[in-house]
Amino acid sequence: MDSLKNDFEFISQDVSGVLLYGSQAKGVADSRSDIDICIVKPRSSKVMERIFAKLGNKYDVKVFEDLPVYVKMEVIGNYKLIFGSEPDISYFFYGFRKLGQDMKNRILANRFSSAREMVTVRKRWLNARR
Repeated sequence: MDSLKNDFEFISQDVSGVLLYGSQAKGVADSRSDIDICIVKPRSSKVMERIFAKLGNKYDVKVFEDLPVYVKMEVIGNYKLIFGSEPDISYFFYGFRKLGQDMKNRILANRFSSAREMVTVRKRWLNARR
């Protein structure tokens, strides 16, 4: 973590948070694993340019707000704070947690044990709409 803090210190005032996520944060990384970094609420569109200019491809850096919902949920569920305020980050993530839980419930509600069950449920749904 110390090397991450050193590498990202130059943008610490330009973002709300810098997070480590993925296999490195979970402690399951192997020799082939990359280092996933998430930037939260950059205050300038130039932040990513500055990161790539200074660090190149040393890290796989993403902006939280640009991630698909399923990756946002991965970040929220398994991150380590490099820079930022834990209470502020947690508060910011609140709305995304709710969205992720809503999506999870919809996905689970649409699981079927067989194709026959899916067709039967869909037919019932269509008939109820008529």
